[in-house]
Amino acid sequence: MVVAPDSSHWANWIDDALSADRARRDAARGLHQRLLHQGKIPFLSWHHIEELLGIEDEARARERIAFLESLPLVAWMRLPRARVGPGSITDILAAEVMAHEAGCDTLTTVRDHVRQLLIQTGSATDAVGVEGWVWESLRPTILARRQHSGMVAALSNLHTFNDNQTFGEVATQARRHPEDAARVLAAIRLRAFREAMTADSKRTVPEASAIADDFMARVVAEMPSHDASARELLISTYVAKGIDLAEFATVQKFQTCLFSQPCVAICGLWRRRQISLSIASNGYEWSNCRVGELCRRCASMGRSEWCAPAATWRTSILLCSLHIQTYFTWISAHMRISAACGKKSQRLLS
Repeated sequence: MVVAPDSSHWANWIDDALSADRARRDAARGLHQRLLHQGKIPFLSWHHIEELLGIEDEARARERIAFLESLPLVAWMRLPRARVGPGSITDILAAEVMAHEAGCDTLTTVRDHVRQLLIQTGSATDAVGVEGWVWESLRPTILARRQHSGMVAALSNLHTFNDNQTFGEVATQARRHPEDAARVLAAIRLRAFREAMTADSKRTVPEASAIADDFMARVVAEMPSHDASARELLISTYVAKGIDLAEFATVQKFQTCLFSQPCVAICGLWRRRQISLSIASNGYEWSNCRVGELCRRCASMGRSEWCAPAATWRTSILLCSLHIQTYFTWISAHMRISAACGKKSQRLLS
């Protein structure tokens, strides 16, 4: 059985194994063998490596990789055509598309097919290689991403969007006045700050404040123009995510597809991202579809009506609400999406 420790578990395990305290060191170094005796193989992904190396202490980062290389048996994910390194959430999404194309017609068969495609076992050197300098050369890039990753983790549970609204309701909402918009932004910033503080007991007030400021800066930077309607915002969001409007006869037809007609077949919308979305006609009106319900419906559809993957479709639908209620009366924290993808990767291993 493959078990997927959290990144913090990996870090604590390795640091204890490197500890000067003999009792902690011996217990940690014996953990791997105890897991194997129980029939459990620890799982390693790119996201684990990223967090293990994303520390200021260069020597400790090097020691962590060395410890991983010493493990005789681990599990990792990697697409069949890939040759080196552990995989990430993008590999899971690609494998889901491959499962769909292979004819998998339920979430269970998709999960099993993905597991068969991705999961590999062997020595840790088979997963991370033996050239430690490769990981050392990646550390600057990983450290540069750390602030963004911390923001995602801190704000992953920030939920300020009313999932019971339908897309039809969203599309008819009015813009806010500038003064009202400023108050909304301030309130959102305060909620983000509080969420960052409660997400990590070790986080300081200045650190939480920086996370909230960074989050708000990203939101403001992607704000739509003052004269954009909610409908135009939804459409532009799809285009920004890679949907080719040339696949539709007219923009009006695309808007009709999204907002008024029953769900029609929409295929190949995310070709640039190797994601194929397919929603077949089922007589369910988009304008009456609640945002939260759409995700549940996608997860329960049969093959002819299946959306692959539901988490990616959710990302496309909700990303538009990153522009928040400065101009409209609705909002969602887009950081929830990254957390949902992370949880999805762990569910595939269960």
